[in-house]
Amino acid sequence: MPKHCHLSLFKGTLLLFGGDLVIFSLSLLAGCYFGSALLPPVQDFLAQIKGSLLFLGLAYFGIFYLADLYDYYQDFRQLPNLLRVMVCALVGAGLALITFLLLNRFLPGRYLLLFQVISFTLLITLWRYMFSTAAMPVRLRRPALVVGAGRAGQEIAALVQLHPASGLEIKGFVDDDPHKIGCLFRGLPVLGTTGQLQSLIRQHRVKYLILALAPEKAPQLLSTLTSLHLNGCRLLDTLGLYEVLRKKIPVEYLSDSWLFLAILNRRRWFYRVGKRVFDLLVAGSLLLLSWPLWVAIMVAIRWDTPGPVFFRQSRLGQNGKPFKILKFRSMYHDSATIEPRWTVLNDPRVTRVGRFLRRTHLDELPQLLNVLQGDMSLIGPRAEWDVIGRNFREKVPVYRPGRRAGDPPGTKVLCGYQDRLPYYHYRLMVKPGMTGWAQVMLPYAGSSLEELKKKLEYDLYYLKNMGFFLDLAILLKTVRIVLFGKGK
Repeated sequence: MPKHCHLSLFKGTLLLFGGDLVIFSLSLLAGCYFGSALLPPVQDFLAQIKGSLLFLGLAYFGIFYLADLYDYYQDFRQLPNLLRVMVCALVGAGLALITFLLLNRFLPGRYLLLFQVISFTLLITLWRYMFSTAAMPVRLRRPALVVGAGRAGQEIAALVQLHPASGLEIKGFVDDDPHKIGCLFRGLPVLGTTGQLQSLIRQHRVKYLILALAPEKAPQLLSTLTSLHLNGCRLLDTLGLYEVLRKKIPVEYLSDSWLFLAILNRRRWFYRVGKRVFDLLVAGSLLLLSWPLWVAIMVAIRWDTPGPVFFRQSRLGQNGKPFKILKFRSMYHDSATIEPRWTVLNDPRVTRVGRFLRRTHLDELPQLLNVLQGDMSLIGPRAEWDVIGRNFREKVPVYRPGRRAGDPPGTKVLCGYQDRLPYYHYRLMVKPGMTGWAQVMLPYAGSSLEELKKKLEYDLYYLKNMGFFLDLAILLKTVRIVLFGKGK
């Protein structure tokens, strides 16, 4: 696992937040200084309005998060990103100003807020620009070589090039195929063979090797790679880089043993217990708070089209155990049971009220009852239709090119069978969720096998990294999706 990438991204995000906090404090001091003639003694005044200041800070940082301004990859030297910072600073200030004037008894406090808003907007814009100016220079790059110039190596090189914040600067490839030496892939040269690794590392001052080898070639290089690692060269694997930079795990480079051990290590008992307690508390609270909304939705559904208010369907739960999922009905009665297929955009089966419910995700409110019953969790992979889920696990033949001398071109040899969607069954190791990593990271998912594979890659990332902090990130992203109407 490329720990330096984890650390650089975490430190970058933490630095952004820490800088914003410092700017907020400085702007508050500026407000106190320029507004001191209109205010009581500063210490007394700050003590009196500390609740309002807390709300002001939460408003700023909350708006910044919802606008995705803590993404370390962004270049704040670009005008659109810089304008987004300024607009969000003003929106956060406006939200806080309204609350401040409504709740605070000390009217002169508005002048402090006015000076604070002006100084915060100017300073935060300057700070973000300076941050990107300092974070992006080439001098901060870590030289690296990609071992293997095949498809995996080329894809990982392109991925690193798209993510300059990773800090890696790829100098080229190393490959044992003599026909590739000197060729360019993704604009990068094949510099030599694995036998020349040590000299290439010295020549290009390489600090990192990205391993993109075929499984059968890795053991042959074990002693060489071990020696290089002991001499200070860091080894990064393809899966680890994908996991860090794309927040998903590509199924093309997976093995059952790697994935099983990775997921097994994350199933800690205290996390499972804590998550269940959280599910019960949050689901119960949301049910109590949302009952007036339930009544309004049920009346609207019955008024719009004939049929039941709720829709029940068999879904696959933990360990493949089927259960009945509960939703507000958003289609014409019985239309979803005629043919097992996904909903598509502008689906004629969806009712007028159903379109609104789906757009606002309110059709999923009854799943809170599934959470209380223990069939689902608030967070987890999407609960798939059991009819379609079985199709994913059907065995299909796998062929490889013919390797015998007499085989004509294009010969394919049967070498075994695999699931139609490999590794799909791993997502059944945990309870399905009302929201999840795949739901918040992808737009509306289609029904093609390729789109479902992309969703599975995000699900596998969640299974490997599930924990309290990732669950919190999913909840915050879900709030952003519900507010702005994106995702599924």
